[in-house]
Amino acid sequence: MENTNNIHSCPSCGETIDFKSTVNNLAVCTCGLVWERDGENLSASDTLTIKNAADFIQSGTTGSWNNLPFTVTGRFRLWFEQAVYNYWSVDMGDEKIRYLAEGYGMFAIYEPASYIRPINHNDYNIFSTARQFTTPDNEHYEVTDKDSADYIDVEGSVFKPAHTKPIKSIEAVSINGRIEIIQFSKNTVMAFKSHPVSFEDLNFQNLREKTGEGKTFACRNCNTKKVIETYPYAQSWVCDHCETRLSVSDGMLVQAHGVNKSTSPIIHVPIGSDIELQNVNYRVIGFSHKQDSASKYDKWKEYTLYNKYLGYAFLTESDGHWMLLKETQQAPLPSVASLNYFSFEDKTFNRFLTYKFDILYSTGEFPGNIFDDHEEIQAIDFISPPEILSIEKESGNRNVWFRGEYIERNVIKNQVSGSIPSSYGVAPAQPKNWADTGTIVQSALIVMVIMLLTQYFINMNHLEKTVLDENYKLADSVASNTFMTEKFVLKKWKSNLLLKLYAPVDNSWFEFNITLVNVKDGSEYNMEEGLELYKGYSDGEFWSEGSAYGDAYFSSIPAGTYFMSVTGTRDSKTMYNNRPYIFNVKVINDTPMYRNFILILLCIITWPIISGIRNYNNERQRWSNSPYSTFNDD
Repeated sequence: MENTNNIHSCPSCGETIDFKSTVNNLAVCTCGLVWERDGENLSASDTLTIKNAADFIQSGTTGSWNNLPFTVTGRFRLWFEQAVYNYWSVDMGDEKIRYLAEGYGMFAIYEPASYIRPINHNDYNIFSTARQFTTPDNEHYEVTDKDSADYIDVEGSVFKPAHTKPIKSIEAVSINGRIEIIQFSKNTVMAFKSHPVSFEDLNFQNLREKTGEGKTFACRNCNTKKVIETYPYAQSWVCDHCETRLSVSDGMLVQAHGVNKSTSPIIHVPIGSDIELQNVNYRVIGFSHKQDSASKYDKWKEYTLYNKYLGYAFLTESDGHWMLLKETQQAPLPSVASLNYFSFEDKTFNRFLTYKFDILYSTGEFPGNIFDDHEEIQAIDFISPPEILSIEKESGNRNVWFRGEYIERNVIKNQVSGSIPSSYGVAPAQPKNWADTGTIVQSALIVMVIMLLTQYFINMNHLEKTVLDENYKLADSVASNTFMTEKFVLKKWKSNLLLKLYAPVDNSWFEFNITLVNVKDGSEYNMEEGLELYKGYSDGEFWSEGSAYGDAYFSSIPAGTYFMSVTGTRDSKTMYNNRPYIFNVKVINDTPMYRNFILILLCIITWPIISGIRNYNNERQRWSNSPYSTFNDD
């Protein structure tokens, strides 16, 4: 058949082979043979084909990235030592090499990195022995993963450079982004700019409906067969019969890693059950009981979850507190793991714990190989409640970030049939019950300023008019007498009256009984107020208690003409001393009242104090199990 654009005839069976894109150089024929093209010429390739593909992405899947539509034409798949990753060739209609890198629920668009000088074999050798390196465009990178693959297979039509075994890879990150450098052979090294993107943002269409057929493996110890449903991404599991821990390498070789170290604890979310977390439906496919290697008391349960589109997630439970974590490429530089705190996405994360762990018990299946050298993994947790960032550092070759969020207990309780453990203590990423003390103080200050301004403008409208100021005299032989005041007019529709009272008390007391009377309708308002003043010397020191002056209020008095009946009663021991006894009543209309303002102000001040004490105690309890606590428990 004559070649038209990307159409060729299979030299073996004569069927049509469509390379889909001018950049693709490899295509799989329906007869199962793989052909590589060089111009018009096709030659057979020894690249293996993907059998019984069951991924949700397939040749013909469409989507978009940065408003650019694309079509998936095929993929090659690299089988690394502990992971399998897909490189889907995507055609965006501009004859440029691009991949959709996908695996374990993470997605990224790969574009070839353009450098003044391309990265070569010598560069790769230098980069592969370092934890940090600088590319030809003077960009400084930190290595996040080094890996190699002896096994590669393909489906559909792809661009794949010629390769030799093993294919080697370096993943690295800088402050400006991520790259992956793949050495396909000594003469072929390609660097790709990685643009992480979410499943939702890719806007996929025409996905494969039937997915996840899995593969059956036999136990190396008892020969019991088990279907690993999420294979090839899950590469480790536990035999249901003899509890031997198993893993697979090179796609088929089963290895044993001993048996469980303890009996099964209570599994509250059974394997095979479905659970919805953060609006994602997961299936529980694995369970592990883990222990801090340095402590025999710090233990936690970890449920492995799977969603066919979003990959794996991990639900942990400790002391009745739950956390959902997921591997992420949107993460800080690995070097920040040496700090006690760092800022990421406008949040401050504080170092909480550094540890290694033992796997006491496991059942089900797991992504990668969790049993291979897990004792060498160092985990470091950083918290910014309700979030956590955790990095796992493995032998200097791998730095994997996980991002998690606290899950409320009721979310789990409402989805499981049995009981779940009660929570106690304060979990590392448990949300604060109350707002941050600083936020409350800031809010309180704002409210106080508003109140002060409101009080100021209210005071500006007060008349503060003196309507009465009279002295009244008690005869020497009289202990009590009643006086009628002059009439006075209140013009404001409703206002208060401040009574400023005085009596010449001196180691004695005086009592006012005052009735305010409306001349027109006879309505009355009553008030009693006492004054007392005592003083003297005790142990050579002068003391005093009380005052000859006092204030009293009539509140919300309607406008009208009024007079007052004032009854003054004095201490009988002040009689018959041949001194005049004169007391004073001064009445001020529509004066500012600060009592309510002061009470509200005290409440506003009390709130930050109470919240501060509460937050302090909660934070002290949260950090009680952290060696990085700033609280002095001595």
